[in-house]
Order: sequence, then C-alpha cells, then structure tokens
Amino acid sequence: MEILNKVLEEAYSNLPKSFEKKLYNKNIQQAKIYLKTYFNEIEKGTSKTQAAIRTNNELTRQGLQRIDRMGNNKFRTSKRDKEVREMEDDLRKRFELEDKEDKKKE
Repeated sequence: MEILNKVLEEAYSNLPKSFEKKLYNKNIQQAKIYLKTYFNEIEKGTSKTQAAIRTNNELTRQGLQRIDRMGNNKFRTSKRDKEVREMEDDLRKRFELEDKEDKKKE
C-alpha cells in the first residue's frame, strides 16, 4: 500500500509539469501551422485578410484553436449566430416532442 501511495504522489506531483509541456507543445504546433500557412498564402498573392481566414481554417482542420477565436469557440459568437442557435434548439425540442407524441399514439 505504501508503494502505491508513493507512486500516486509522484504521478500527481508531475501532472502539472506534463500538462504544461503538452500545452506548450500544442501552442508551438499552432504557431508553426499558422505562420507556415499564412506566408504560403501571401506568397501565392492572396490578400492578408483572405490569408488569415484560410490560415484559421487550416487550424480548425488540424483540431487547434483558431487565432481569431471564432468558429470552434462557442463563447464568442455573433448576436445573429446566437439567435440562429436558439431557433435551432427550439426546433429540435419541438420535433423531439412531436416524435414522442407520435410514438405514444402508435
């Protein structure tokens, strides 16, 4: 039991360090992808705005957070996006209720 406790203590003491290292590596990967894609787009003659958009799209495809913090972040959405999502949620609820009522009738 003592050996298990020592192993657990050691694992938990190293946890923040390993988490920080993974976060650091992910940030490095994000920066590399962003810079490589951005400058490749600029070299092709793409405008800076379009290059930034395409770069953020590439980050999204790679499963990384966008630099502009839009797209895969639900906390920073426009007013219109929030309204559309609310309408979609309302429709889903209504359809689910209708399905349940139909199943009860059968």
